[in-house]
Amino acid sequence: YVMDDQSGGSLWLPPGIKKKISLIKSIDIAVPMIKHGGLKPITRGLLVDHSLCKVKPETPHYYLFAIGTRSTKQGKGIGGKLMEAGLEKVDLAKMPTYLESSKEINIPFYRRYGFEVIERFVPTRGCPPLWLMWREPQ
Repeated sequence: YVMDDQSGGSLWLPPGIKKKISLIKSIDIAVPMIKHGGLKPITRGLLVDHSLCKVKPETPHYYLFAIGTRSTKQGKGIGGKLMEAGLEKVDLAKMPTYLESSKEINIPFYRRYGFEVIERFVPTRGCPPLWLMWREPQ
């Protein structure tokens, strides 16, 4: 989902669809990472992704892969509209939903929509924690 004014967007993956970005589509992200940080960020990112795959729930679910708003538009309800649009489809399907929050400060936002923390997870040594969250079907 993308707001008409490009102020925010979200990406929801349905059950059975894995998060998979082709190498060619990753070049635009990888080049600046390598330029500014060498290969370590790439290796670290792969380790984090591998660790998350191991703890992802096996129960079929929708996966909120990403949600965000432009910094100048935050606090104006855009994230809520994006969440409601995605959850409308999820609720019609009577499916649970899973997400990984990289910011503890965002947990109250997700809780407003029925998500609960199932684990505080550190994917690899020296990595900041992630909060794994689950929402039962509604």
